[in-house]
Amino acid sequence: MRLFVKWNGWSLFFAIILFIPVEMTLNIERIVRITGLSYQVFYILDILLIIVCIILFFKSICLMQDAMIRSRLTWLLCLSWSLYFVLMTYAMSQWLPVTRPADFPSPVLGLLLIGVLVMYPFCIVALISFLKEKAKSDEVSSVK
Repeated sequence: MRLFVKWNGWSLFFAIILFIPVEMTLNIERIVRITGLSYQVFYILDILLIIVCIILFFKSICLMQDAMIRSRLTWLLCLSWSLYFVLMTYAMSQWLPVTRPADFPSPVLGLLLIGVLVMYPFCIVALISFLKEKAKSDEVSSVK
């Protein structure tokens, strides 16, 4: 049961890391209109937030525990984050609905989002593969 809770926690973690920059990028008009920030300040905040999320993604290498890495459930992380991502996106669309036509993002951002959503599972698989190889090499070095 404890492993299942950790697996769901990591799924939520990976979904949040993708959700925050995507929503910040897609909802520029709404957030600027609601908060009153200038576009320059918002773009700086958006870039900083994206950098923080990328750092957190790679910092997860240090945070994942050995029991989680050795489990077969870790391979499901490459898909399980999508459920949380869809739920958070739905909640955001209900919480901040589009009230003005100018709030809709441009169609090009939709194409970029499709590319990001296709690439993200491969990034998670690469991270998990790296963690599993690191765990194997640590076991071999501790045996010697």
